[in-house]
Amino acid sequence: MLTEDYNVLTELLEDLKREAGEADRAIEANLRRIRETEAYVEAFTDAESEDFKVFSPRRAEVLHKEELQDARQRILACQRENEELTERRKLLHGRMGRLRELLDHMERETQRQVREAGELQAKTLQSLRALAERIDRSSACIERNPIQARQEFAIIGKSLRELAEEMDNV
Repeated sequence: MLTEDYNVLTELLEDLKREAGEADRAIEANLRRIRETEAYVEAFTDAESEDFKVFSPRRAEVLHKEELQDARQRILACQRENEELTERRKLLHGRMGRLRELLDHMERETQRQVREAGELQAKTLQSLRALAERIDRSSACIERNPIQARQEFAIIGKSLRELAEEMDNV
């Protein structure tokens, strides 16, 4: 995994979290406006005295028709906006979930690669130590049995090439 890719995805996840938080704050602000507007509407209906209700042919709704219509329009607008924001928030949470899954997968994959690299390193070191011992034994044989020493060095060369190819493949 490339660190830059991981960092970009992490930044994207943070941006999505920030945007979801903004949607939550906007929803809360709209709910507060709705409560305030409902309290405003109640103030008109509760402000009528009992005498006014009994003796007046008109109700508060008739007297304050425009204010009440504006208040109802504000409530409806806030409710529509909250529905849109809720859908947006649901979409953002879905994307955040998928992004978290991707980041978790990338972390697991990185850990697996690190583990495999450690295993390869240990195997390579073991092979190199074995080759070093073989070289020491072959050098001791050079004067006594040059043909056997040449064969040993040929085997060592072949083993080194195989080790290099294995490291290239990784």
